[in-house]
Amino acid sequence: MTEDLKPIFSDERVDELLRRYGSRLRRIPFTVDGIPSDEEVKLTKDIWAALTDGERGHALDNISHMVSEEEGIPLEDLPDQTPYAMRLTHRFLRIESTED
Repeated sequence: MTEDLKPIFSDERVDELLRRYGSRLRRIPFTVDGIPSDEEVKLTKDIWAALTDGERGHALDNISHMVSEEEGIPLEDLPDQTPYAMRLTHRFLRIESTED
C-alpha cells in the first residue's frame, strides 16, 4: 500500500519531511493495534499539517479511491477518509525513514 502513496511525494519532498520529522519518527512508536499515544497522534497531526493542500488532497483522493475499490462502496458514500490518510502518510514516512 505504501507504493500507492509514493507518487504523492517526490524523493526531494520525502527527504525534506524526513529531515524535519525523522528523529520523532524513530523515537515515537507507531501503534499497529490499539489506541495511539498522545505523542503519536501529535506527530501524525504535525506531519499532516506540514503537507501542502495539494499533497493532502492527493493523498486523500488516492486513499479514498483505494478504499472505495477494496470495499465496493461508491466514493460518494464513503465516510471521510482524512484520519486514514493521515495515519497512512505517517506510516509511509516511518517506513521511508528506516530504508537506508
